[in-house]
Formats: sequence, structure tokens, C-alpha cells
Amino acid sequence: MDDRMENVVTVLKEMTEKALEDGVITEDERALLKNVFEDLKKTNVWIGDAFDQGIIDLTNIRIKNLFVRIYDSAKKKALEDGVITDDEQALLDQLGKSLGIEDKTQ
Repeated sequence: MDDRMENVVTVLKEMTEKALEDGVITEDERALLKNVFEDLKKTNVWIGDAFDQGIIDLTNIRIKNLFVRIYDSAKKKALEDGVITDDEQALLDQLGKSLGIEDKTQ
């Protein structure tokens, strides 16, 4: 497996493990995981190519902003029903940890 895809898989694996801590993945958690997967998949190739070409690195502000956008998109998905459950918040916390960002609006 390509290293870039491995990173996506790692983030999703960590989030899925967090969702399964209570033994159940709810529909809200499933939707959140799917949303994160789609966002990561969209950006994965672009980021990988830019790293390979030496255009960017993890200190690049654009990469940090992209990670924040992925997190914000996941949070927006979690808020669609007007409530972020404890399980959804745990997933968001795991995503933030995996992406190296923190939500300052909690």
C-alpha cells in the first residue's frame, strides 16, 4: 500500500477504534467517518504529490489550513442534527489529534 494511502487508513482506523469503544457505531458516527474519509481521499493525492516535489512540508500553513478544513467539515457533519454527541466529540477529538490540530471552539 502507498504510504500516502496508509496515512488515510491510519486516521480512519484510529477514528473507527474510538467509535467502537462503546461497542456500537451509530448512524451519526458512520456519517462522520464517511465524511472524513471522503475529505481525506480528495486531498491525499494532491498533498502526496506536493510533498514528493518538495513544494510543501508539514510546517506549510496551507497544509495546516487544509487539515483545519477537514476537521471543520467533520464538525459541520456532526452538527447537522444540531447536537454533537459525546461519541461524535470523541471522534472529532481523535481526528484533531491525528491531524495535529485542536478545536478551540469547544
